[in-house]
Amino acid sequence: MREFEIGLLGSDGLTHFSQIQCLVSHEEVRFDARSERHDPFSTKQADAFECLGRYREYLEKLGLKPLCVGARIDAFPSGMCRDMGRGFAAYITEMGTAAATRPESIFDPADAATIATVGEQKQRHEDWLESFG
Repeated sequence: MREFEIGLLGSDGLTHFSQIQCLVSHEEVRFDARSERHDPFSTKQADAFECLGRYREYLEKLGLKPLCVGARIDAFPSGMCRDMGRGFAAYITEMGTAAATRPESIFDPADAATIATVGEQKQRHEDWLESFG
């Protein structure tokens, strides 16, 4: 089992914390999150990035933003990160350029100004792919 702690920024401007546990099996990642700001949350998905995405959608409804790399607008895992690394890492991308040489943990801290919704992040990733012409 892998354990992480991430900050949650509330609409009140206060930061709280969420404790996350991920259990990896051959077929899926089980993701459990607990925080004083919400009921316990659980999901099972193909990889950790997809689990984090489901958690982020849940948090959006509560007015909470996860302050982690996996929620950055410019972060997205490669196919290899998802297949071989089970989605625990993502690359930080810049328009018109290839991704950085080393991916970052999706649970590492990130600045609130870089955080986006799941939809915004997916659109940014599509835009990044198209920026190569």
